[in-house]
Amino acid sequence: MKLSDARDNYYFYSGKASDVGRQLAFAGIAIIWIFKVGGANKVPVDLALPTLLLATALALDFLQYLYASVVWSAFHRTKEKQAAQSIDGEE
Repeated sequence: MKLSDARDNYYFYSGKASDVGRQLAFAGIAIIWIFKVGGANKVPVDLALPTLLLATALALDFLQYLYASVVWSAFHRTKEKQAAQSIDGEE
């Protein structure tokens, strides 16, 4: 097995784990929504903490992707500038 194959497998399975975690959080929120109090849009007290934890999991999942996109964008921009400087320096 090549090192690139191991990296590709890592990317696949870590992405899949994120997808499954997101689906589980949405399913948990949907189940809690079913048990809301009467006709009001009020979460039962016993389910407030699980709702908060599920919402936090979704927020952290979003922040992970937001952070990664900012970091990779900055990395790309830095490498792009370095490449442009090396081309300008050769002329």
